[in-house]
Amino acid sequence: MMFVATVIITYMFSFDCNIVKADEWDDAVKYYSNYGNAAVFKATDRTNGNIYFCSAGNTSTSGTKYRTIGYKMTIKGIAGNEIQKIYFQLGGQYLTLLNSKKQSGKEYMLYVITLKNMKNRFNTQALNALSSGSCTIILDACMVLRVNGKNKGGMNDNGPSWGKVYTTYAGISKAANWTDSALSALYSYYGKTVRGLFHTIDVRKSTGISSVSGGGTYCYGTYVTISASSSAGYDFTNWNNDSSMSSSSYGFYVNSGGTYTAYAKAGTIAVTFWRNTSASDSEKTSKSYTYGGINQAFPAVSWQMAGYHMNGWGN
Repeated sequence: MMFVATVIITYMFSFDCNIVKADEWDDAVKYYSNYGNAAVFKATDRTNGNIYFCSAGNTSTSGTKYRTIGYKMTIKGIAGNEIQKIYFQLGGQYLTLLNSKKQSGKEYMLYVITLKNMKNRFNTQALNALSSGSCTIILDACMVLRVNGKNKGGMNDNGPSWGKVYTTYAGISKAANWTDSALSALYSYYGKTVRGLFHTIDVRKSTGISSVSGGGTYCYGTYVTISASSSAGYDFTNWNNDSSMSSSSYGFYVNSGGTYTAYAKAGTIAVTFWRNTSASDSEKTSKSYTYGGINQAFPAVSWQMAGYHMNGWGN
């Protein structure tokens, strides 16, 4: 659910003719063919990545149409309360035009913004909610009517600036006499999230673990620490039976979702047995037991004294 402007361009090489072929991440038509108007995140390193947006509009200059000119991003808390609202203009300071193409009567425009630059626009409360996995990010297209090739409104990175800009589905659905298919298409531009931006960390406990913490849904690149506490008599061993994760408090960057189970092994208890035939008797023996073990035998001892026989154990 978040997003800005280092542009990573990748190429696929044909070994037959060495012709450079653009892929979906730098070709507007291919991107739209695969993802439509969805916003999609693609990682570039363990803390950053690119968020892609694509718009497609008819090239015809006659009639009334709609055109996406930017996005409204709303950061909400767990309870659905609005934390912050941010606007991004297509082609503005943050959303950079990566590729544009005209094909089959449509103009496709592919924009990109890096996660780092998006987060730079977050206020402190939104950043805290992002790092703690306690927020959602909702995207709504900012649209204008385009009549005979001319937009009837405009915006910048601070929001609508002139004319009429529609930032809700309820608003634009009433702006013209749309067909059912047009209304269906418009609906998909509102209330969206960014694909691949948030990942869920599931933290679980096994036998001998009393509690775990650190699970949740986090934005890509967030540094998270998961922790486990052992029950009495048990010692923490590792996470996921992986010896490289042997710390009960384990930190990592969230680059994908995953399940982390804390494991423990039963500790040992040293018990000292005294012969205690008298207050001054110092004869003793010791034995180690596994915590929680069943039917663990007392030690075999050969304490013998003339005129005595062993009567039992006292505690």
